[in-house]
Amino acid sequence: MKYSISSQEKLTEKNIKRKYKGIDVYKSVMTLDITMAHEGDLFALLNDLEQADGLYTVDKCNIEKISHKVVDTDNNMKAYCELGWYTFRGSKANKGSKNAS
Repeated sequence: MKYSISSQEKLTEKNIKRKYKGIDVYKSVMTLDITMAHEGDLFALLNDLEQADGLYTVDKCNIEKISHKVVDTDNNMKAYCELGWYTFRGSKANKGSKNAS
């Protein structure tokens, strides 16, 4: 398995379609490039990721059969997935207004 994680980028109100007062929302994109015996391996990996701290979404996932022969190997299929990892922080604007009180 190969993976990469991008730097966090702050989402704008337009990106999240809702205004959260006092909270800034950041997103990191994680890509997964996996070879596996069958699609159940991908679901097992995603279930394991649910144990991690944070919130994530599966934005895109393409699964492809490598060989059309019935073969008992660990590399029958491959998947390329993009996940969004979200982080929430108190906004600087909110912190500034607290200090002004």
